[in-house]
Amino acid sequence: MPPALPIIARSLLRLAILAPVLGGCRPAGESVARGSPTTGTAPGRVSGQIHGELRIVDSLYPLAAYCRLLGRPAPPLDISHWLPAGDGGCTPFGAFAPGRVYVVAFWASWCPRCREALPLLAAAPRRFPAGAVTVVAVSHEEPGDVTKFLTTTKATARDAADAATDCCLAADPDESVHRDYLEAVDETGIPTVFIVGPQGLIEWIGHPVDMEAPLADVVAGRWDRESFVARRRKVETVRARMAAIVERAGGADAARALKDLRDFAAERRDDAADLNEIGWLVVEFAEGKPLPAELVMQAVSAVIRSLAIAPDDANTLDTLAHLQAMQGRLDEAIATQTRAVELGGGPTGRFADFLHELESRRATP
Repeated sequence: MPPALPIIARSLLRLAILAPVLGGCRPAGESVARGSPTTGTAPGRVSGQIHGELRIVDSLYPLAAYCRLLGRPAPPLDISHWLPAGDGGCTPFGAFAPGRVYVVAFWASWCPRCREALPLLAAAPRRFPAGAVTVVAVSHEEPGDVTKFLTTTKATARDAADAATDCCLAADPDESVHRDYLEAVDETGIPTVFIVGPQGLIEWIGHPVDMEAPLADVVAGRWDRESFVARRRKVETVRARMAAIVERAGGADAARALKDLRDFAAERRDDAADLNEIGWLVVEFAEGKPLPAELVMQAVSAVIRSLAIAPDDANTLDTLAHLQAMQGRLDEAIATQTRAVELGGGPTGRFADFLHELESRRATP
């Protein structure tokens, strides 16, 4: 897992060919297992689906471009269905009120990761003075589907349903709000959060588990959006280059891809964060299709170089453990991830959850 801002980046890339993986959800199924390409699409492409219609994207690895909206006025919320069960004292609105901070969260009742995030979203306003923060949870589903979820009797979903009623709940079945926000930045996964600041500008975009610190800074008036945008642009540049390398690796240009990755890692050899990002992207991209073992080996080398610069970085150790697991080196992966858990510093529970997953794999022949 990449450190600091790249942690955010990790949760932002959700491959459009997959069910929920690494913090993001897809409508076409809810298996948490690592996925395989959706069938029935054009070669080299994937089917991205937010509601009922499939749309084809140009790359096997769609990349979110958050910088398009950061610092820009937040589009009005063109919502036709506000759900009474979720008004929580929130009067339906379209325009953002000056001086208030809003969290616009995109979710769906079928998405396990979204359900996990609902308690975080519901708790966010309680950390601030009354009325300072408003959470709007927008689903692409029909109002009846959301209402059905709110009344679920399933024990595994009850906490999430109760949390949802503490948010301003809205249904967006025509996807107009989704188009203004998610599609505007090429984001194909949920849950995704947009923080709208007191001036009505979009200040931050990311996963709910990563929003606590940015939200606190926006409310306190100390948020440095320019620095965030600069770091985000750097991440998007690394991701775009890695996407091109990985796409070549799966075709006739595999040898060139390996050379390009070696050259890229050499260029960034003194940048621990970028080296870790290179390694983590190989982990993410491997969710879409098998990658050559040589490419994974080069990613391991890049991450080991990153650890030589920052040996106690828990996020980089987490990346290395994922790569070792991909190589079938479970004992080494467990040792590496144990160290990451001991060091801490990552999003709550993620390191420990992966360690548990690794231990379960080893215990299952």
